[in-house]
Amino acid sequence: MASVAGSLRCFGPVALLALSPLLGVAPASAAVSEGSCVIVEAGATWGFKESFRAYISSSIAQGEWLVSGDVGYDTPDFVLTSGSGSLAPDLTSGDVSFSGAIEFLGHGGILDTTLGNPRLTMTGTREALLTLDVTGDTMDELSVDLERVPFATVGWSESDVTLDSESGSWAVQGAVVTLTREGAEAF
Repeated sequence: MASVAGSLRCFGPVALLALSPLLGVAPASAAVSEGSCVIVEAGATWGFKESFRAYISSSIAQGEWLVSGDVGYDTPDFVLTSGSGSLAPDLTSGDVSFSGAIEFLGHGGILDTTLGNPRLTMTGTREALLTLDVTGDTMDELSVDLERVPFATVGWSESDVTLDSESGSWAVQGAVVTLTREGAEAF
């Protein structure tokens, strides 16, 4: 996995403090706790390791990746749009959910894995957990159908953050994404 960049617009009693693109997960219909900032617009870019993408599209795997819903692809990044959720004023809890999926195909259908419904959940002021629904067949020919797999951790430093109090936007550029053991096993 590579780095993540993203931004969001957040409105609420603490909009100035409560802005983070790499937050947690909550369906748009989830209740927002009192004092939380409602995320009205969130987006993120996320890149899988280039060597993995090169392998999928190589003459060996003869594969491709397909995107659907609010997930797009703009070389070399997957782009998440239309996220929603909420964020606590102290940035220690909150979430943002996206709809859509990335499907990786290869080896004449032996590899067919879909990563869907990305959700970022704040686990600290500068860290989040990315969960994904994972379905399909792995490279090890194992069938999986798992919801909310803790797929990767996301971390960033204060210098990665940009805040625009006028627009109510907060951006993180260059967050580091690390695949978890559970993510590796499901993928």
